[in-house]
Parts: sequence; C-alpha cells; structure tokens
Amino acid sequence: MAIPLTNLHKRRVVEQIWNMLMGLQRGMRDGATAYRSLAVAQSSPVATLKTQMEDAATNVWLVSLQRLIDLLAAPARRQRVLDVMAQMGWTEADLTDVATPLRTAAIAFRDAPKNKYAQIITACDSMLAFIDPPESLWPE
Repeated sequence: MAIPLTNLHKRRVVEQIWNMLMGLQRGMRDGATAYRSLAVAQSSPVATLKTQMEDAATNVWLVSLQRLIDLLAAPARRQRVLDVMAQMGWTEADLTDVATPLRTAAIAFRDAPKNKYAQIITACDSMLAFIDPPESLWPE
C-alpha cells in the first residue's frame, strides 16, 4: 500500500526549507567571517582564498538556493508547500524575503574582486554588512 501525501509530509518540506534558509543565512555569515580572518592574517595564499570563496558561493550557497527556486517553479510542489505554509500563517514572501537577499549576496560575493587580501576583506565586510544573523532568543 502506498503512503499518501499528507500534511506531515508537506510540513516536512516546509521545515526543510526553513532549516535550509536559516542555516544558509548563518553559514554565509560564518564563511565571510572565516575568510576575512584568513585574509587579515594572510595565512592562506590569495589564490587559495579566492578559489574557496568562489566555490562556497557557487557550489554550496547558490546550489542550496537553486533547490528552493526549482521547488517554487514546479506548480504542484509549490502549491503543496504554499498550502502548508498558509496553515502555519506564512506566505510565499516569508521565503522570498529571505532567499532573494541571500541569493543577491552570494552572487555579489562570488563575483567580487578577490585578487588581493584587501579585496577579500572588502568582499567579506560587504557580506557581513548585507546579511544579518538570523533572529534568535539567545546569542549564537
């Protein structure tokens, strides 16, 4: 017997989206902080930092966000997610208001000049200024 698609399953997808977005917001800030520290200390070659930063933006951050874009582009899946979100009092804007600036920041980070330590620091500072940490009841 096949298990029907229930609100439990739909809610799981919504929770995965929530976890991904909050984790990505935190992870992008943590990454910028780490790369900035390495650039300030000049403990890794510029070329290595540049490659690592571009890889994080392209193969981690933007890939994660593309999963959400793909989900919202699939009409049946999108509607299931939006239905569950509505039950929780959320709207599509709750997703896009987080995902859109994260995507903008990831692209800017990927495309920023990174041929000198000062440029790496500037790219990291821009990321940290653009993306606040996720709201939390306690310091993280």
